Amino acid sequence: MLVGAILIALIFIGFSIVLNSVVYTETVAGGSSIEVTGDVNEFNKEARRNARILTIRVNHQGNYSNFDTINSNLESNFTDYSRLLSESYADTGSVYVNVSYDGNQTDGNRIVQDVDQNYQKGGSSNWFAFDSDNKDIGWFLLNVDVENTSQSTQSRIKIADTSGSTLTVSIKQSESARLLVNSSVDGSHISNSTCQPENGRVLLDLVEGSSSTSSCSFNATGKLDPPYDSVKFENADAIQGKYSLVVNQTSGLGFSECSTGDKPCKMPAVWEISITSRYQSSSISYQNSQNVTVYE
Repeated sequence: MLVGAILIALIFIGFSIVLNSVVYTETVAGGSSIEVTGDVNEFNKEARRNARILTIRVNHQGNYSNFDTINSNLESNFTDYSRLLSESYADTGSVYVNVSYDGNQTDGNRIVQDVDQNYQKGGSSNWFAFDSDNKDIGWFLLNVDVENTSQSTQSRIKIADTSGSTLTVSIKQSESARLLVNSSVDGSHISNSTCQPENGRVLLDLVEGSSSTSSCSFNATGKLDPPYDSVKFENADAIQGKYSLVVNQTSGLGFSECSTGDKPCKMPAVWEISITSRYQSSSISYQNSQNVTVYE
């Protein structure tokens, strides 16, 4: 009886060891699965973020006349980016990654003035960049030459959304050679900022409501509800510099192609792209084809 009791005890001990081993293995495997899934999600976020940055840089680095040239540059840049990305992941372990450019899905346009002059169009100080159109604005950057901007007359940029609200950004030079930026939405949410120039210039981002050359902030398109109905310049002869505006449509814009030499002018810009991201390791194989809005 004693020997039988010992054998039964050993059997239970054996079952206990096996059961504990199974539970431990499942716990470790579950944790590894969650960790790998997190790595894949982070990789996909990184791929989308860098795809936007890369496309914006390509959109704004050349004087394009057609989308074929932009797509060719994007394919080349994505090839280089994917190679560098693969090398960086290979250094961390046995992981293969790849991001490929599959083409442009939605086209847009850049309205640009890339030479220093006042913001008039065709000799007119009051004019519309677009009017009565349901457009989205992805980029609106003013590069202001402060010294040659009026101290007495405010120039204004008015952006209206389709619900009827209007953002008004008024700009002039202060007596101390700084840039005074007053902004409001329908006469409320009033903001008054003073922007310090760098090398005589101030960069104003009308989408973000900030300046990359100064610590000033102001009301911007975030106070409105897209899409937008119009963008209007007023007293455009009182401000001087450069600017760039990107919208998500290619038609209905009263500008000539930049190849003609007129300023301001328009050129193509990719608004939405399609990419395929791949992640391969010993424990997971992931592939995702997706559209990415560039100016999001």
